[in-house]
Amino acid sequence: MLLFFLLTAGLPGQENKGLRTRADELLRENRPAEALPLYISAKEQNPRDPDIYRNLGYVYELLGDYENAVKTYQQGSTVATLDKDIFYNAMGRCLFRLERFGEAEAQYDKALDYNPSNYAVYVNRANVRVELREYQKAINDYSSYLSLERSPQQETEIRRMLGLLQEILEEEKARIAAEDAKRREEEARQKALLDSVLSSLDDVGEETQSLSAGTEGIEEPDVIIELVE
Repeated sequence: MLLFFLLTAGLPGQENKGLRTRADELLRENRPAEALPLYISAKEQNPRDPDIYRNLGYVYELLGDYENAVKTYQQGSTVATLDKDIFYNAMGRCLFRLERFGEAEAQYDKALDYNPSNYAVYVNRANVRVELREYQKAINDYSSYLSLERSPQQETEIRRMLGLLQEILEEEKARIAAEDAKRREEEARQKALLDSVLSSLDDVGEETQSLSAGTEGIEEPDVIIELVE
């Protein structure tokens, strides 16, 4: 009886290990739909294993279920004691695909706060900032990645993006300068017009004063006409 108890006591862990192993195999074989229920069962049996949340979240990503991926990565970030930046980065990636760019940027900020050496996050945050039209910040992130990463991935594409963003900023700078010049020109035209009108009003005042001065010697008549009732 004691032997039977020891054997059965070990079954849950063995079963969980078997589920996880099989799920990992299916994931490596690019069969995420089949791996999904196994990871869900493995998570229920071992809810403190951050790797299960990481893989389950990735399966949801592969299946295009980004909402559940975000939820799973969020749960994993609360369980993990190490590598929290991986979960924050993954959440940012899913939120980006959901076009929730502000939330994605916040997750990338958290990832870099936790681990500034996770250089790939700079690229992801730069992509978000392009969508948010924060072009100078995007340039800073792309440049940081290229300067920090010894073997940068997609270097050609990143440098091309940097060139395009610089062009956009230069065009925006030129547009603002042109609008400012046009505004100052219009203000000068309006001021000249106002000055011209004010000058003519001064002339009218002088003419009125001259007319008043010319009537000082005229006496008023003594005849008073009564008002008619």
